[in-house]
Amino acid sequence: MDPQSDVRDAAMNQTDVQCLFSHKCSIENHAFGFHLQSALEGTGIHLLIDPFHLEDDMEAQIDRYVFDAIILLWSPEVKMSQIVERECLAARRLGLPFFVAVSFGIPPPDFKKEYVWLAPPVESPHFFGAAVNLGRTIHASVGLQRTMRMLSAGSTPDESRAAAERLALDFDRSLLVESLPLLAEQYLQINDPVTRYWIAIALGAAGTAVAADLLAKLPKEDHPLVLEGIRQAREIIKCGT
Repeated sequence: MDPQSDVRDAAMNQTDVQCLFSHKCSIENHAFGFHLQSALEGTGIHLLIDPFHLEDDMEAQIDRYVFDAIILLWSPEVKMSQIVERECLAARRLGLPFFVAVSFGIPPPDFKKEYVWLAPPVESPHFFGAAVNLGRTIHASVGLQRTMRMLSAGSTPDESRAAAERLALDFDRSLLVESLPLLAEQYLQINDPVTRYWIAIALGAAGTAVAADLLAKLPKEDHPLVLEGIRQAREIIKCGT
């Protein structure tokens, strides 16, 4: 099966993602970015390379620009760029999925390994496949964040219920683990028992000691559906499934 065709077919069922490529300007880094942009295009990810106008206020542009995730191309001199620093600060302030691409050298020590992409050389036959896998991870992270937003105020009960069910059933536990405190916080702010049921199941699906602790700290419930959700979540954690 042609992996490129397979990825493009899957991408047709996903909402496009705007991903900022943050980098220190150089011929080599731009070449890397354009190869990555081409590989990610088929996954429904638009890699934004130098989208800002140099003649305008850069800080204001970065602050108001809309993007869903960021890829920082790591290099020893990247810390010297004020623009890169501003882009990264904006992404962190918005809580966006943050990935680091390392094309050579040692990865930065202050990033979790699951968000560091050790990129093959662009001329390698493995580059495309590795970039596609990165694209899938980015899509999953952005999808989780968008789904979490549907639990916020402003969503209809049906939207909140559907979002909570997706969180419980559709996302990898490694992604849920990162969102456990926010999930528990959303549980406290929602009154709908169906949504609370699915949030409890999502906590259980994470399967960690932290999730078990958060379940234990949830306020006393009297709605039978929510009680059943908490019971099932504890069983999920206990069974390790």
